[in-house]
Formats: sequence, structure tokens, C-alpha cells
Amino acid sequence: MDFDEMTTKVIAYLTTYATTKAKGAADAIMDAAGKRLLGWLKTKLGDAEGKGDVDAVMENPESKGTQRRLEGAVLTKLEKAPALARELEALLAELSSSLGSVHQTQTVTGDNNSVIQISGSGNKVGS
Repeated sequence: MDFDEMTTKVIAYLTTYATTKAKGAADAIMDAAGKRLLGWLKTKLGDAEGKGDVDAVMENPESKGTQRRLEGAVLTKLEKAPALARELEALLAELSSSLGSVHQTQTVTGDNNSVIQISGSGNKVGS
């Protein structure tokens, strides 16, 4: 996995965790995974600015500005210490099942089709 892909995943996982946690919907597995990612980022970024970027994303996960600042901090750290990339890649692989996105693909052809895709548990479709 290249550095750009890793930083993209970090931002995706962290924003998913922050958004879900803010809604009070993070289950124990997601919460533990999110805390592991937060801990790794704060430990490895090291400086106050990098930690501030992590906190800013947690406080405002939808802000593209905060996401890009954190992405830049992580990318810079990986470029300076490439050995961290293996560590981060392993962590992201472990976390993918708890913080990862669900990818669904559906191809529909024809006229007047109705399509529904749903993920998760406890969902209801219809009335």
C-alpha cells in the first residue's frame, strides 16, 4: 500500500469513527478500534501540531480543511520515517473490519427498476 492510500484510509477511518461516536452509535468494537487508531496517531505524530490535527478531525470530522491538515501531517511523517508505514499498514489491516466501509456494487439495467442496498443490523425496509 502506498503512502497516499494509507493516509486516505486513516482519514476515512478516523472520520467514520468520529462521526459515529458523536452520534453515540459507536459499539464497543468500533470504539476500541477507533481508540487504537487515535493512540497510534497521537504517539507517532509526536508534535503538538500533529496531535492538534487529530483532535481537530475528531471535533469536526466533516471539515475538509482539518482532514487535509491531518493527512499532510501523516504523509510527512511517513515520508520521514518509512518504517512507520509497515506499522500503519498492519494497523489499518486489523482495523478494516471494525472501522472500514462497506462496499456494495449493484448493476441495474432496464426500465422502472427500484433498487435498495442496506448494510448493518437491525435495519427495516418498508413499512
